[in-house]
Amino acid sequence: MDPSAKNWLPLCIDGITENVQAHGLPIPIHKTTADFAHCHIHTTGLFYGKITEESIAEYRKKETWSISDSFKITLTQSLFLTFFRWKQTTTINTEIITDCLQHIHDFYMLFTLGDNDNKRYRSIFSKDDSLNELVEQLINQRTSNPTLLHKTFWKGVKFNLFASLDVLYFALWLDGIYGYDKRKDIEKDCISLVLQAASITQDKNAKAIATYLSAAVGLEEQDENECQSVNFDKYTNDNIHIRRILYDYATFACFSDNNVQVNEVLFLVDVAKKLNLTEDDTQLSHIYVENYLRLEGNKLFYIHYSEGLDKIRQALFDRTQNIIQKNKQKITTEILESKELVELIRKSINEDLSTSEKDKVREQIFDLLKTIPSLAIFMIPGGAFILPIILKILPEEVLMPSSFINKKKEQ
Repeated sequence: MDPSAKNWLPLCIDGITENVQAHGLPIPIHKTTADFAHCHIHTTGLFYGKITEESIAEYRKKETWSISDSFKITLTQSLFLTFFRWKQTTTINTEIITDCLQHIHDFYMLFTLGDNDNKRYRSIFSKDDSLNELVEQLINQRTSNPTLLHKTFWKGVKFNLFASLDVLYFALWLDGIYGYDKRKDIEKDCISLVLQAASITQDKNAKAIATYLSAAVGLEEQDENECQSVNFDKYTNDNIHIRRILYDYATFACFSDNNVQVNEVLFLVDVAKKLNLTEDDTQLSHIYVENYLRLEGNKLFYIHYSEGLDKIRQALFDRTQNIIQKNKQKITTEILESKELVELIRKSINEDLSTSEKDKVREQIFDLLKTIPSLAIFMIPGGAFILPIILKILPEEVLMPSSFINKKKEQ
């Protein structure tokens, strides 16, 4: 399954169905569906953007997935698992799957009403597509990042991290509680709380979190200064989970450097008081965040990208490698159709190419990449770094001189 290609949702559902039939559904241990959803987005890593485990099913070829692919599939599985938890079912069948898809569709349809970006969804709902296709397009749209070509490039090449909260909004909606209608305010206030935490100790990790979250919702740098204060009064009558989410982000920012200082503790105490949270509420948030950071904190890309260009280059290399691996067969076929390119690649293994030969390789490789949309963005100055990655995936018969191949056949 390729989560970045079309028709990934039916394959995702097949994986869910097979796994549940083989192992059953997890035994519910939470009082409410929202309790489950809130815990789930932390334990799976959805809240942080780095997935720790698949919520229901495992899939083959996961090693070729990007971070955003894993995020999208885990988000989808989590929506299904939340529905199963709400339905209080222990088994699943075609009828339940269809019912779940319809609820996800209806949720997102209401979710986008009055949205400033509603035109992005309007074209989806106007199509005469199947339920599977509609839900797949909706999830694609929700997880896509609106700032793909943001001036600080690394921020926009991932996904909308705030889409993780859809699982909690969905759980609340299933119980007749509408929290998603405030999601724009919630997103801005979460960023504000993270920025406030960052300003207390000039913590670069908290600043990196705020920067990434801002990119996720399309906020420019100058807009960040406009959302420093939070009007806590508007959350007075809100569901406890909405208030806890705000506190979760404040906690995440304060704990992100694994060194909580006194003024950060005082900041969290003040936030908890203004959100009317109990000590049990705050302790649970601390446990969720601390446990995740203990296990996965050193793998959070948007924090460690702030450490320098080496991290960015490595991430770009890894992401390109994933895309090339996914398109291995197509790339190999295209290269084999160009005899000149094959000979130049073989030559480059044992000796340096001349400037004109390098230009020929670059031109032909870039012509090849034009046929793969997800690689088009790497057709930029310095894009020659793609060639060593391509060499890694080419089969032996492409890299060996034809005379050597003939000798092997004769043996």
